[in-house]
Amino acid sequence: MKKIILAALVIFLTGCTSTEDFTRTCRTNINSQDLNEKEIMKVNFNNKDKLTNVIITRKYKAKGDNGITAITNIKQSSEDYNNALLTKKGIKISIAKDTEEEYVIKYYIDVPNADSDVLDIFNLQENSIKFFNKMRENNIECK
Repeated sequence: MKKIILAALVIFLTGCTSTEDFTRTCRTNINSQDLNEKEIMKVNFNNKDKLTNVIITRKYKAKGDNGITAITNIKQSSEDYNNALLTKKGIKISIAKDTEEEYVIKYYIDVPNADSDVLDIFNLQENSIKFFNKMRENNIECK
């Protein structure tokens, strides 16, 4: 009988402290005459309504010569921007693709450990419900 009670107690205690993780992907597309710009946010959150980590992928693809010039300008301006971000806690950055016609950059954000500046820059909040409501208000669908 003691073994059954002990086993039930162990199952009960471990079940109450488990945390489940969920993932949603939010996408935005901006198409201009010279450039296709996509932002994909892969958002991980737990059953305690807290964002755990976010991967933001920004893709820039040129349409013609003016688009190539735009990508060159984006690369130049993002260099200082990214170097400043790297001094902050909770963020890692990688360049996934760097060609004349396409530029892809990824931001890996560890939300609980990130500086508040990083969260502000990327419009992130620790509370997942508030974050997804904000996305919905901005007409950004997250699935």
